[in-house]
Amino acid sequence: MVKSRALHSNRGFTLLEILIVMSILAVLTGMVSPVFRDSLGHMRAENAVRDLQAACVYAQSRAITDSSEVRLNIHHASGTFWLSRAFLNDAGEVEFIPLSEMDYPELTLPENVSLSKPTARYDRKQKTHYIAFYPEGICEPAKLTLKLVDEPRQKYWIEMSGTRITLERSKT
Repeated sequence: MVKSRALHSNRGFTLLEILIVMSILAVLTGMVSPVFRDSLGHMRAENAVRDLQAACVYAQSRAITDSSEVRLNIHHASGTFWLSRAFLNDAGEVEFIPLSEMDYPELTLPENVSLSKPTARYDRKQKTHYIAFYPEGICEPAKLTLKLVDEPRQKYWIEMSGTRITLERSKT
């Protein structure tokens, strides 16, 4: 008799109790996951904008350090951007070669960020826009406009003029 009471007191949870707890967790997960998904998209967008601004700052400092023109190349249709550096070829002509992956890799904007057509110079040979940064620390005037696909009113602007590179965000 004593043994049977000891066995019944350590019986654990019933299947019904486990199913109720699992269903409550499933409902809570379903309610919380959209919030996390949206915030993750915003974080990716913020990081992409800051990466593009960092590429501008790096191009400016690299042009000063190397004493040569450095370009930020932007292919706005695909959302990719990369840096290239001027060098003289054997014929004495200036050409631009991409910086190595070790120096600065080619980056692509996430799907939830769209880049409007930049107000920058256009290279017909490469079919890309570019912003030139010179050894004196100045750059050509340019403006990059980025917006979130899900929230078109949320915009970011990166403006370059002279030695200044500024980042602004819409106040919505």
